[in-house]
This record gives sequence, structure tokens and C-alpha cells, in this order.
Amino acid sequence: MPDTKVSALTDGVTADSTDRIPVARDAGGGTFNNRYVTPAYIKTFTSTGAQTFSVGSVNGTGLDISQTWTGTGTYTGLKYNVGTDSGPANAASLLLDLQVGGTSQFNVGKTTSNLFTARGHIFISDALALVVTNSSGTRSLATRSDFTQIPNAAAYRWGDMSSFAADLFLTRATTATLQLGAADAAAPVAQTLQVQSVVSGTLDTAGTTFTIRGSASTGDKNGGSISFQTAIPGTAGTSVNTPATRLTISGASNLVELGNNTVFRVPFGVSNLGGGAVIWGQNSLRLTTDSYPTASNLVDLVCRGNGILNIEGTTSNTTIRLGGSDATFPALRRSSTTLQVRLADNTAFAPLACSSFSQTAGTLADGANAYSLTATMPSVTTAGATAVNWTITSAGSSTFGQIGANITLASGYTGTASTSGILVINSAAGTSTSYAAGGSTTGYRPFGNRCFNTTVNGSGAGINVGGLAIAASSTTANYGMWGSATFAVNNAWNVGVAGFGLNTGTGTQEIGGFFALYDGGTSAPNLVSAALVADNGTSSNPIFLARDNASTVFTIANGGAVTTTSSIQTGAPTGGTAAAWKFGSRVAATTTLDTTQYIEVDIGGTLYKLAVVTS
Repeated sequence: MPDTKVSALTDGVTADSTDRIPVARDAGGGTFNNRYVTPAYIKTFTSTGAQTFSVGSVNGTGLDISQTWTGTGTYTGLKYNVGTDSGPANAASLLLDLQVGGTSQFNVGKTTSNLFTARGHIFISDALALVVTNSSGTRSLATRSDFTQIPNAAAYRWGDMSSFAADLFLTRATTATLQLGAADAAAPVAQTLQVQSVVSGTLDTAGTTFTIRGSASTGDKNGGSISFQTAIPGTAGTSVNTPATRLTISGASNLVELGNNTVFRVPFGVSNLGGGAVIWGQNSLRLTTDSYPTASNLVDLVCRGNGILNIEGTTSNTTIRLGGSDATFPALRRSSTTLQVRLADNTAFAPLACSSFSQTAGTLADGANAYSLTATMPSVTTAGATAVNWTITSAGSSTFGQIGANITLASGYTGTASTSGILVINSAAGTSTSYAAGGSTTGYRPFGNRCFNTTVNGSGAGINVGGLAIAASSTTANYGMWGSATFAVNNAWNVGVAGFGLNTGTGTQEIGGFFALYDGGTSAPNLVSAALVADNGTSSNPIFLARDNASTVFTIANGGAVTTTSSIQTGAPTGGTAAAWKFGSRVAATTTLDTTQYIEVDIGGTLYKLAVVTS
């Protein structure tokens, strides 16, 4: 290329391989050595010394390198290779250093892929994928394939990227504690943690589940619990209140525990409860009738360590409603010292049903009852009404007896008043005066007012006893049965005891009444059909005594002898050979007449004298 001024060169003209740029090199002492640069020399430049390029105060780009990548090969825009032939460089060596006014603004270190700026430092090493520091060398970020770490006092922030104002923070509050929000401040900002929701405009789509999982365990050990804590107010001042556990979902069992003095508040109108609160204390569960507890609206459920639950209300009518608040639901209600089963609206008593019932009343106060039942029969009925109905079904075939109900008035009383194991009084004034058959197993009976109505109708070979009464151990008198009907009622029958026996089956074995002088519990009675049977057994006492105003007037003695203190009157005979009457039997014998005495017999109003013989 002929000599040409640099200013005359045209952009984009490629130099020939024979073109040369002359260069004068100062050899020292005012001597210059002429050199030149060829295109081949510019492409591959080798120098044994430091090279300095200065573009002066150019108002524009100091160095502009362009390259066109037109092929499919691998290109490198700028490459700087440092050889190690001359020995290792120190750690401060830089592969690249960009400066402003002699001060480094960005540099690349020799080792661990260091990137330095005037305000910070980034380096990559074998141990850490990326480390970012500030100008003082304090690290602000470190990453690796298995973690990303920031300093204890740092925070993850979300907000405006121009002003860097933020309102959402993740910070480290203390050891192993993640805080939602910035560092504690005089005016903390409320924070919300939520999961993804269904976007607006989507028709009838359910939300997703938010799962908070406690630490899992292995084997037979408990899993980790989940605890919720809030700070409990303390005394007035500037000290930070200590957080306390309000709710714990235990990993030890299916248990949710509320912390001491925790209030579970029901807002007004929720589930038609009208508002209220629940407070968990150290030993109690406190229920209130208002969302803000006061002394006047508290009801305490006190859970003692001995397993006792107390409901401690401020009134004497504390009520536990079961299911609802109207008359279709039952309730338990306190009335002074009495526990009542009432309707939930407290308009009447409610029924109580259970499979078994056991009561221990202890020593009763004067005038108190261990068990008291009060009821009123319906005034209009469509069937027979029963106020108390017990049905106990017998079962099995063992040799041990079965008792439907057992009432024992145990020994203890020693006074002179009467005692009763059972006292039954029927004051109903029914007007029935009829006697009617009650069926094949209940017999003919009056329809009037009865105090006891007992029926035993088991079908089988076993002996049935309608009523068994035994009296024993008195040192004065023991009455197995006492029947009394002594009240004065005009034109009415008073019957102390009535016994009826009838058997229309085969054999006609029947007894109206059986009385004996022996222990029926040690031997079976010797039964014989009769309206009345009197048996003195082995006793020498009379079989029968008839008394007139406490004086015996007729006796059937032991052995059968009959004596009377008055006359014996018979009706007209219905058989035999006598014309008007008969008594005894005729005996043929020679006798001696006793003329000093005779027997008088009244026949039809006429008095006759019968001779007496002595032999």
C-alpha cells in the first residue's frame, strides 16, 4: 500500500499482508530505531514487557472491538491467557482491573474466580458456588448446591426495586427461629402467611389444604408437637412480655392442649350462641356468657388433678344443655344441692334412661331422701298408665337364685318407733266396685284400689308363690303376715285377710287357706284339698280355737277332741233314719242309767232331755 495519511484511510478497507505501519522506537540517548507493524503481527502479538495503550482524552469510546460470528463454530470475543512459566503469582494478582481515577471499580482475581467492585466482592471457589461481600469484606450471601446462606442480621425482603421500600420480610429472630417481618420495632407491621387461593372468576372451586407438619419420629417414640404462642400482658412498662404457649397440638397422642389462662372466644352471632368465651386456666376451663370475661359472667369448669371436674357458676341454677336450647332437648341443672334432669328451656323435667344405675347417698341429713321420685299421671289416657316401669329379664339355669329388685333396710335403728323396709301408700280414689276375671294367670280379683298387686305366672314345674312374707328374730312377736281393715266406713265390707284357691284342672287339688304349726321352710306342707286346712303338726297345741271377746268358746284340741263352752245347734238332717234330726251314731249295748244328770237338746225350739249312761 503506498504511503497514505492516517486521516485519509477509509473505514472498512482491509490491509494487505504486505502493508506495514512504521513505528519509531526510542533506543535511548536520542536514538530511534525504525520498526513496523504488519497485519500478521497485529493478529498475534507477543511482548516480553509491559505494554501500555493510552487513548488520551478521547470524548467517546476508548477501545471498540467488533467481531462478526457468521459460522457455526465456537467463537471467543475476548481472551486473556496468563501463563505460569515464570512461576506462581501471589494471591493479589488480577486477571482484569477496571479503574476510575486510579481506583479499582471492578477486577477479577487470579484465584477462586474472584470478582471485585468498589462496593463489594463476589468470588466462586471449590467450597462455595458463590460468595458476595461488601467493600469491607463482610459476607452478605453464600451459596452452594445444597444451601443458600445470609448473615444472622440479614433479611429476605419483598418490595419496590426503585426505592427499596419493603413490607414483607423473612428474618432470623434468634437461634433456630424464623421471623415473619423485619427486626422488632416500636411500631411492628402486621404480617400474613397464606397459601395459594382460587383466582377470582373461577366458578365453584374449592380451596386447597394448608398443611403444617410437626417433626416425625421413628419406632415407638412420640412425634414432635406443634405449639402456638402469644405474649401475656404484664405490668405497665417498656419491658417485652414473655410469650406463653396458647395452643399445643401434641405429638404424644390425639390431643390438642390449650395453654394456661387461654381464652377461646365465640364472636356474637356465631352458631346462634350469642357470643361468649372459653378461658383455659392452670387448673380450670372457664366459660363466659360474653366475649369479654368478667367476674359476673364466668362459669368455671375446674379440672382437678384427682380427676374431678367442677362446674363452678356464680348462680344456683347452673345448666348444661345437651343438643339445643328448646323443649326438644334435655339438660342437667343445678337447683341448690339437687341435680335435676330438665328440658333445655327449663319448662319441665326431662326423662332419664340408662342401662344400669348405682347410687351411694352416704349418711343423709335430717329430713333428706336418698332417692326421691315425683310424677303426675296423665289426666286423659288411651291405655293403662304406669308411672314407674321396671323390666328385668331372668336368664340361665344355674342353681343360684335371681332377684328382680332387692331393698334392704339394714340394722342400725334402735328406737321405739316403727320401721318399714318398704312403705307403699295408694291414696287414689278409684270408683270401681266390680270383681272380674283377670285372666288365666291372674285370677278373679277386685278392680278397686290396690296397694300391692303381685303376680307370679312362670309356666313350669317350679312352685309359684304370689307373696312370701317371713318374720324372724324379734324377742317379743314375729308376724309372717298382718292383714288389717279396721277403718270405719258405713255400709262397706272390711276384710282383714281373704284367701282363694281354685283348680279347674285335672285332680281338683285346691285349698282356700292353709295354716300350720311347723316350719314350712324345713319341710314341704302336707296338702289336702279343702276350703280351710289347719294342721298343728307335731305341736301339742290345739288345732283350732274359736274365741268370743278373747275367751275360748270352741276348741279342737291336739288329737281332734272338740269342746265348747256353749250348746251345739244343727240344722235339719238331710239323711239317715231319724225323723227330725240326727247327731252321732247308734251303738247297741247294755248300759246303766245315770239318774243324776242329763243332756239338753233344743230341736225346733223344743227342749229335750237325753239320758246319760255310765256303763
